[in-house]
Amino acid sequence: MFTGIVEEIGSVVSLYSDPDAVLWDGRKAAVTVLNVKCQHVLEDAYIGCSIAVNGVCLTVVAMQAEEGQKGSGNFSVNLAPETLRKTNLCDLRVGDGVNLERAMLEGGRNSGHAVQGHVDDTGIVFSKERDGDSLKVVIQAPCNLMRYIVPKGYIAVDGTSLTVIDVDRKEQRFSFMLIPHTQGAVVIPQRNVGHRVNIEVDVLAKYTETQHKSRSHNHAEICQDTTTNHNTHVADTEMVAISQHVRTVHGVGMQVPMEPREGMRYAIIKTCWHSELIQKMRDKCFQKLIDICGKTTKIDEVEVPGSFELPMAASSLIRSEVYDAVICIGILLKGGTIHMEVIANTVSPALMKLQLQSGTPIIFGVLTTLSIEQAKERAESNLPESWAEAAVCMAKYKLPKSRCEE
Repeated sequence: MFTGIVEEIGSVVSLYSDPDAVLWDGRKAAVTVLNVKCQHVLEDAYIGCSIAVNGVCLTVVAMQAEEGQKGSGNFSVNLAPETLRKTNLCDLRVGDGVNLERAMLEGGRNSGHAVQGHVDDTGIVFSKERDGDSLKVVIQAPCNLMRYIVPKGYIAVDGTSLTVIDVDRKEQRFSFMLIPHTQGAVVIPQRNVGHRVNIEVDVLAKYTETQHKSRSHNHAEICQDTTTNHNTHVADTEMVAISQHVRTVHGVGMQVPMEPREGMRYAIIKTCWHSELIQKMRDKCFQKLIDICGKTTKIDEVEVPGSFELPMAASSLIRSEVYDAVICIGILLKGGTIHMEVIANTVSPALMKLQLQSGTPIIFGVLTTLSIEQAKERAESNLPESWAEAAVCMAKYKLPKSRCEE
């Protein structure tokens, strides 16, 4: 348990994939490792203790204290796949600041609120503005979390205990303020508009919701139990598959509501790097479009040097006003070098901004992975076919130019 009172801002030393991690059965597998430099939180720390990094409860697996410097040094933590999916830790680059807090001592004073370190999802910084000596921050939150966020309630953003000011449920946004002291004590002011932040809602709100549902919807609870049993069976099947060295199948299980229409025109932009894998993904995506829409479907293709050039090419195609959806295909090995880190953290928001401003759907088929092995696994899966399905689904939402200019 944590309090949300950040003890210090640490610095990212490295984020990499270690291929030689030993599992419970003696086999080796790749694990994502985050190494952080700190000044205070290693005091009384030990292997196996918990430290919250940007609000994520993580287990210290290695540490090196600086001689003569109490609490100062480096520590390493492993990031599970669920952590990479649910948090912004995969966005970190060398030198980035991270909020750090040790687990709360039994009987210790809690000046924040009960923070578990179990991030629910990420939000997006929508705006930042000064209000007197304070900094007002507005966050765009996932719709599934909005029901737990209330004015003057608790919320943890990047592990910082904060008081919610306003809640706009229609726009799915909430705001909070940082006093001067907090502005210099946490990493939130360093976040730019469009950056992701970790969100953990007040767990009491979720417990209250569950208790209310169990009292007022007995029949629904019985149905839920049935579903849970089915999900448990599925989970057991997945564990058996894992133990038998069966790879995860990407792109399976997503049921997209597709209504292919005549006269639709699509564009595929592919990059040159890792051309063999790119071509394999292009072929799967292209064929799926043909399977769904028919052989007469108009599909234009453009090739660019790398992922950094994708937003420019997409913008040019969209300005022609002839395409109903654009599919961008590329591979970024995040974490290889700082250069690749910069590109990985630039391309995605650039394409998202272009999509919202132009009103033309852009399907993000850029694999952002930590290794070429991960990229190969995804390229050989059904994931590229799901991009075609998404393009057909989203094409109907293309806005006319007049609406975008409004």
